[in-house]
Amino acid sequence: MRQDFEKLFTNISSPRPAEELLDKVMNRIQKERVFLALRRKLVIFFASTLCSAVALVGALRLAGRGFAESGFFKFFSLLFSDFGSVYAYWQDFAWSLLESLPVMGLIILLAAVLALLISLRLFVRGIIIYGEQKYQYQK
Repeated sequence: MRQDFEKLFTNISSPRPAEELLDKVMNRIQKERVFLALRRKLVIFFASTLCSAVALVGALRLAGRGFAESGFFKFFSLLFSDFGSVYAYWQDFAWSLLESLPVMGLIILLAAVLALLISLRLFVRGIIIYGEQKYQYQK
């Protein structure tokens, strides 16, 4: 009986893999590498967006404190309370506003806003590309 089974299995040809199987496997491995790299970038972009948002809160506080300490709002409120005097001495009023403007606070605030917008743009682009790759990955 054992010899019958041996004869049976020796006569059966072993299955051969499809010719394009190696290409399919290599393409799938490459897609997986790209997908993994994209996920890593997405995590980095999310972290940078979060850090930029936290920096923006600090920059807003710094700029607000600068405006309060410099008296900018007191000069600016004259525009609404005593427009006649402002109109008469508009050049001096403009120079007073410019001198009391907290420049460093505004520069830091604008830098934080710019950093947030750039990191948010990269994060949104990463999400879009991630969605496209995930859709292609499932095919």
